[in-house]
Amino acid sequence: MKSPAARFPFFHRGAGYAFGAWLGKWMPRRAAQWTGGAISLLYAHLQPARVGVVQRNLALVKNRSVTAAEARAVFREFGRTLGDYFHLAERPAEAALGLISEHIGWEHFETVRRHGRGGLLLTPHLSFFELGGVAAHANGFEIVALTKPESTPALTAWRAAYRARWGVQTVEIGSEDSFVFLDVARHLDAGRFVAALVDRPNSTKTYPVTLPGGATGFSGAILLLAMARGCPVLPVTTVRLANGTYRVEAHEPFLPERGERGDSQAAISRYCQQLADIFAPVIDRHPSQWFHFVPLTAEASVEPRP
Repeated sequence: MKSPAARFPFFHRGAGYAFGAWLGKWMPRRAAQWTGGAISLLYAHLQPARVGVVQRNLALVKNRSVTAAEARAVFREFGRTLGDYFHLAERPAEAALGLISEHIGWEHFETVRRHGRGGLLLTPHLSFFELGGVAAHANGFEIVALTKPESTPALTAWRAAYRARWGVQTVEIGSEDSFVFLDVARHLDAGRFVAALVDRPNSTKTYPVTLPGGATGFSGAILLLAMARGCPVLPVTTVRLANGTYRVEAHEPFLPERGERGDSQAAISRYCQQLADIFAPVIDRHPSQWFHFVPLTAEASVEPRP
């Protein structure tokens, strides 16, 4: 099955994102959200197989069968979030901060900073997750975002420039077998927060986790660096509230350790499960904001557990 990006090759390039930013500059926020939501919902109606993938993904956290209507709501919410993303593309950080009405657990950022070794800021593909970076930077924390190469170098550069306007640096990584360890370690040693997404399996270094409705994999190789550098992990989630604003929540941090026998792989699996246990209840409360459009399991379907 082709990815959504493959079906829209122009859009998923620097020129396509630049065009979206141009539209967002002139459109009111509600108009941008409505347009993004309508286009994404139309796509969902035209792609029932893709909707089926989202149904099976949602079943992982809902622990029950998920209707096509519930899955289509994910597409609509994704379009609305893109509307906000492009609406803010040429606006200052203050405009983004104005959309955040709730900051929860901010004392955890201070706890990690007092540790003195930097920290990993790990988050799921939930809602407008990049708002966590601008909120943290506005509160005096230095943020570095890890990203894999986009579909084109131009798009990678465009998205890095987008973050830079909000004071967030970008470090590009290749496969998870070849992290830019020295560069990332340098940022951690300087007391910065390194942000990464973890809730998606990949071809290498995927660690199994159990969710309420089945099993999937997390990309947890970055935790090896946290163990090696002795830096805490800070789970963070971002969700859009009913009034259209966003909540950024920092959850209680933890310090990864190798374990008594130094079994780093088993330790990473354990900490990935700890992250899954933190994220799953948040996703369950906001299922339409969990943006996964490719299969999260190898099975053709997900049977909810009793």
